[in-house]
Amino acid sequence: MLLAAKEAWLKFTAGRPDGLATLNRVITALDGAGQRLGPGPLQKLIGALASTMSALPVPGSGKTVSETLAMEFATSLLLAESAVDNFGRLSTDFPRQVDAMVVRLSCASRNIAPPAGNRVHRAAR
Repeated sequence: MLLAAKEAWLKFTAGRPDGLATLNRVITALDGAGQRLGPGPLQKLIGALASTMSALPVPGSGKTVSETLAMEFATSLLLAESAVDNFGRLSTDFPRQVDAMVVRLSCASRNIAPPAGNRVHRAAR
């Protein structure tokens, strides 16, 4: 499902007319799967991706995804993919990495700067 999300993200950022609808459908399914995992860092990360969908511009609106939001969304997908690929051997830092990523994604979706770099970067370590 994460591969489908990555592919849908690429189609959306390439400007495909059906890109947002496809991405929304895939992220919604991914969020449902994440909720079945129960509370935890991976579910939190997937939930943050799902929450970010409302910040993405509708095709034809003349608006574009900011470079920052594009980078943070793609990075969140990669972090989720890495977590799934390494589920049985996640780093003890994974929860902090997710917390930092959720903050960065939330800030990017609202077009504001993340908190002072040291706080976010420390959380990612």
